[in-house]
Amino acid sequence: METLIEILSDLNWPGVGIGAIAVYFLGAVWFSPRGFGKAWLAALGKTPKQLSSPAAPMIWQAVYTVLLAVFIATLHSLVGGGFCIAVGMLAALQFLGVWCGAQFQNQDRRLPMIVGGYEVAMTVVIACAVSYIHF
Repeated sequence: METLIEILSDLNWPGVGIGAIAVYFLGAVWFSPRGFGKAWLAALGKTPKQLSSPAAPMIWQAVYTVLLAVFIATLHSLVGGGFCIAVGMLAALQFLGVWCGAQFQNQDRRLPMIVGGYEVAMTVVIACAVSYIHF
């Protein structure tokens, strides 16, 4: 059994970094007015002026994105041949988590589709980065 330090030292850190940065920019496009931003705001029942300052949510999103990238890279390192299945299950769980939360809160049906879709896209982009980007 490998120790945590051995696992972390063996991760594909360039893939983690590039994957995290890529999905952070993907989110900027995804939730922009040219992406799903207008539908997302409509589903929230808000206007752009009604949104709070983006500083704190953006910081927490960055933390989440890096942790997700490290988790996916760890999966890649430990699972090997079952990586695609593990990533598919993770993406499904993320989408289901968003969907269940939206149902529990009785949110507009568009909201979990937009946010859950982004979660799936994040997972796939990071998985591709940790699989294919090596220096």
